[in-house]
Amino acid sequence: YRQSRNKETSDSDLKFFKFCLDNKKKYGIKTIFILIENKVVGVAVGVKFNQDSWVSLHAKVDYNNLGLGRLLQQEQAKLFKECELCSLGGDRLPGIGTFKHELNPIQGITHHYVITGSHLS
Repeated sequence: YRQSRNKETSDSDLKFFKFCLDNKKKYGIKTIFILIENKVVGVAVGVKFNQDSWVSLHAKVDYNNLGLGRLLQQEQAKLFKECELCSLGGDRLPGIGTFKHELNPIQGITHHYVITGSHLS
């Protein structure tokens, strides 16, 4: 993953994943890792939002493994099987919107990013 993205983005992603791992108990964050031949090829973190909903905070896959994104989302959903709804967040990177649309969501909500300085927030 780090090789396929610019350094600033991958450093930011790693910091966020570390924050999620360090604060799993505090925020009730659930994590899933997918390994192939002892190498992490997929990782996702999510949290229950309310009684019926969960949010996928961040997900990354090795694009060299076809179908891995779908597998990761299916396995992450199993962690929140008591919830009826989920949010997979935005799609600011090419292809991500197409992938999420192909998951056949029951609803889509338009949202906007606010740019502060040189970072998205």
